[in-house]
Amino acid sequence: MTRALLDAGMERARIGVSGIRRGFYTHGRAFHGVVNHSSYAEVLRRLPNARFENATEVVGHARYVKSAEQDRLP
Repeated sequence: MTRALLDAGMERARIGVSGIRRGFYTHGRAFHGVVNHSSYAEVLRRLPNARFENATEVVGHARYVKSAEQDRLP
Protein backbone atom coordinates (compact mmCIF):
# COMPACT_ATOMS: atom_id res chain seq x y z
CA MET A 1 0.00 0.00 0.00
CA THR A 2 2.78 2.40 0.92
CA ARG A 3 4.71 1.61 -2.26
CA ALA A 4 1.62 2.21 -4.41
CA LEU A 5 1.02 5.61 -2.79
CA LEU A 6 4.66 6.59 -3.21
CA ASP A 7 4.70 5.39 -6.83
CA ALA A 8 1.61 7.52 -7.47
CA GLY A 9 3.43 10.61 -6.15
CA MET A 10 1.21 11.01 -3.10
CA GLU A 11 3.96 12.06 -0.66
CA ARG A 12 2.19 15.36 0.08
CA ALA A 13 -1.34 14.47 -1.00
CA ARG A 14 -4.65 14.60 0.77
CA ILE A 15 -5.64 10.92 1.07
CA GLY A 16 -9.06 9.63 2.07
CA VAL A 17 -9.21 6.42 4.08
CA SER A 18 -12.42 4.43 4.35
CA GLY A 19 -12.95 2.51 7.56
CA ILE A 20 -11.02 4.70 10.00
CA ARG A 21 -14.21 5.02 12.04
CA ARG A 22 -17.65 3.55 11.74
CA GLY A 23 -19.90 5.24 9.24
CA PHE A 24 -23.60 5.77 8.79
CA TYR A 25 -23.70 3.59 5.66
CA THR A 26 -20.88 1.15 6.38
CA HIS A 27 -19.10 -0.43 9.32
CA GLY A 28 -22.05 0.42 11.57
CA ARG A 29 -21.03 -1.84 14.41
CA ALA A 30 -17.29 -1.17 14.27
CA PHE A 31 -17.06 1.85 16.59
CA HIS A 32 -13.29 2.20 16.12
CA GLY A 33 -13.32 1.34 12.42
CA VAL A 34 -11.95 -1.59 10.47
CA VAL A 35 -8.58 -0.35 9.19
CA ASN A 36 -5.65 -2.66 9.93
CA HIS A 37 -3.73 -0.68 12.53
CA SER A 38 -0.19 -1.85 11.75
CA SER A 39 -0.62 -1.28 7.99
CA TYR A 40 -2.10 2.19 8.54
CA ALA A 41 0.65 3.09 11.04
CA GLU A 42 3.30 2.10 8.49
CA VAL A 43 1.68 4.24 5.79
CA LEU A 44 1.55 7.19 8.20
CA ARG A 45 5.21 6.66 9.07
CA ARG A 46 6.35 6.45 5.45
CA LEU A 47 4.26 9.41 4.22
CA PRO A 48 4.69 11.97 7.01
CA ASN A 49 3.81 14.94 4.77
CA ALA A 50 0.56 13.50 3.43
CA ARG A 51 -2.75 14.41 5.03
CA PHE A 52 -4.99 11.44 5.83
CA GLU A 53 -8.70 12.04 6.32
CA ASN A 54 -11.67 9.89 7.18
CA ALA A 55 -13.47 9.00 3.92
CA THR A 56 -15.79 6.36 5.38
CA GLU A 57 -18.95 8.38 4.73
CA VAL A 58 -17.96 9.39 1.20
CA VAL A 59 -17.20 5.83 0.12
CA GLY A 60 -20.15 4.40 2.05
CA HIS A 61 -22.58 6.81 0.41
CA ALA A 62 -21.15 6.10 -3.06
CA ARG A 63 -21.64 2.36 -2.46
CA TYR A 64 -25.12 2.81 -0.96
CA VAL A 65 -26.69 4.98 -3.65
CA LYS A 66 -27.22 2.91 -6.80
CA SER A 67 -27.28 4.24 -10.34
CA ALA A 68 -30.19 3.46 -12.65
CA GLU A 69 -28.05 0.80 -14.35
CA GLN A 70 -27.19 -0.89 -11.06
CA ASP A 71 -30.80 -0.75 -9.89
CA ARG A 72 -31.90 -2.81 -12.92
CA LEU A 73 -29.42 -5.64 -12.30
CA PRO A 74 -30.95 -8.97 -11.23
